[in-house]
Amino acid sequence: MKEKDKVHQLIHALSQGEKRYFKISANQFTVGESNNFIRLFNAIGSQKKYDEEKIIRTFKGERFVRHFSSKKVHLYNGILRTLRLFNSGKTVDAILMNSLMSIRLLYNKGLYTHCTSLLTKAKALAYHYEKFSLIIKMLEWERNVALINPTDIEQELRQINKEKLSALSHLNTIEKYQQLLDVPVRYIYGQGFIRKTSDLKKLEKIIRHPLMKSIPHSKSFSVLLGYYRTLSAYHMLKRNLRICLMLRKKIVELYTASPHMIGEDIENYINVNYGLLITASDMKDTEVIEKTIRQLTQLTGQVKYPVPPIMEARVFHLQYFYTLRSLMQKHDFKKAAELEQTVMRGIEHRKSSLTPHLKIYLLQELAGCLVLAGKLLDALRLLNIIMHDADSEKPHNIMVELRMLYLIIHFELGHEELLEYLTKSDEHFFIKN
Repeated sequence: MKEKDKVHQLIHALSQGEKRYFKISANQFTVGESNNFIRLFNAIGSQKKYDEEKIIRTFKGERFVRHFSSKKVHLYNGILRTLRLFNSGKTVDAILMNSLMSIRLLYNKGLYTHCTSLLTKAKALAYHYEKFSLIIKMLEWERNVALINPTDIEQELRQINKEKLSALSHLNTIEKYQQLLDVPVRYIYGQGFIRKTSDLKKLEKIIRHPLMKSIPHSKSFSVLLGYYRTLSAYHMLKRNLRICLMLRKKIVELYTASPHMIGEDIENYINVNYGLLITASDMKDTEVIEKTIRQLTQLTGQVKYPVPPIMEARVFHLQYFYTLRSLMQKHDFKKAAELEQTVMRGIEHRKSSLTPHLKIYLLQELAGCLVLAGKLLDALRLLNIIMHDADSEKPHNIMVELRMLYLIIHFELGHEELLEYLTKSDEHFFIKN
């Protein structure tokens, strides 16, 4: 992304409600220049591809366009400010951060009993959602209030210190699990498997770590999540798929037992279901695949706040990618091919929220289904869309599969004149890579 395109990308990422809120806010809180900001907002938002020269020509002769770069910066910051306001009550993090700001304002006004009342409510919410870093900030404010109006100061400070050490201990344990998890994750997202003995030794160090020797006694959701995610990633790389599947089911059960954590931890919730889908797919366990897809598609009903478009797009991708894969594993190629229009409409509907690489993976899976269903020309059309998509880099494994599918399709269609060219091109590609 070019730096000058940032405002364009931000505007196109807004929902209709967010756009409407920005325009109302610009009129209410911007004196003198509100109309110019809205005009600039509308002009940039109307462009499918950003063309700065055209925007400047549109406002030629107007004073505000003389300092166009600074106006764009002000517009960008203004959009972010209204986004924060629009979403201020839509996550627990946002609610707690607003509470901390309110506590500071009340403290500066000398309204210490107000601070205490707000701290009590905010802390209860923070403990419920295990927001330990914010709990530490709240405890620091409790200390400030206690020192202003001490009653039993020794007992109060002792309790504050005890709570603070407990929160720090939880944060430390969660961070250690994250560092342990990062070791297998680097291999899973990199090459997908262990190649060298030295890599295997690094992996074995994880299982020997004191935190991994037994299930944690802690009742903390975050600690248990860290343990099971790390252990499941270890067994995934060791190709102990049955153990991995069992562990990944336990992770999903953790969320089922604490449903309030799903909405606040929505990205991790989608990731753990993704992990379960990968393992079930490797084991050809279509029953688990179908059950997991059902859980993911019910996400909107499980959470308190609206699912962000980027997360909804990820659910859409997982739903259809693994539905297609499951149907292929059942050899029901005809039913898989019948999903083509549904998938294509879904992709079109999510132009701004479905990332290019997810789109490519989904289109390629669909193309493979169409080949197996005998719809070769339809598959070829999809492969051409992928190949000519300039918005994303295509990973090596995608390029390998694309080339193989091209060969199969043109062979089946009897395009002998193309096969000689394709085989030479593929030979060069595989030798080079």
